[in-house]
Amino acid sequence: MSSTQRLIFVIFVLLGLLGGLLTNYTWSKNYRATVFFTVGIHAKSVPIVFDSKNLFNLSREADDFTSTIQGWLLFPKVQEKIITTAKLISSDLISLRSKKQERQNVIVFITAPNKKTAEKLASATLKTLRKEMNDYARKTKRTFILSNDSWIIEPILPNYLANILAGLLLGGFIGGLIISYQRTVNSKNSYKVFH
Repeated sequence: MSSTQRLIFVIFVLLGLLGGLLTNYTWSKNYRATVFFTVGIHAKSVPIVFDSKNLFNLSREADDFTSTIQGWLLFPKVQEKIITTAKLISSDLISLRSKKQERQNVIVFITAPNKKTAEKLASATLKTLRKEMNDYARKTKRTFILSNDSWIIEPILPNYLANILAGLLLGGFIGGLIISYQRTVNSKNSYKVFH
């Protein structure tokens, strides 16, 4: 490798490093609300005869209902209700996803542009779900409840190391491609001189 090729390689690696650092400092400052709750069945829905088989079935029924809740959260009309309840506009909700955590527990992840909006959306999510569950109870005569609900709000930070490493690798790759291309062109030119 000639000194010119080394210089080209180093320049592109440094440009990649600079790109990784700039990515870290220009990262959008979004916030994530992590909402946790447990789904149960209201006492008025429980049969009068109560034994271990009924307890297991009730627990399984509440556990199955978490999938219904997750489906509601994917439905655009429910997301619109959450936004309306929070008295926000649709661009304030960057993303909303949920996952089941163990039995009968659901975690909802909400991404918003600032902390105050994330807090409003977390509160509105629980209010909207309770309203949806009340509507469901009127139609099915089965009353589910949310309990142990809480949320935390945290900033979404860039992955500094990954961004810097990606910049270094990309810079090194581009520098290597340029050196390869330069060698190919030089070898073709030297081939023409001798033949």
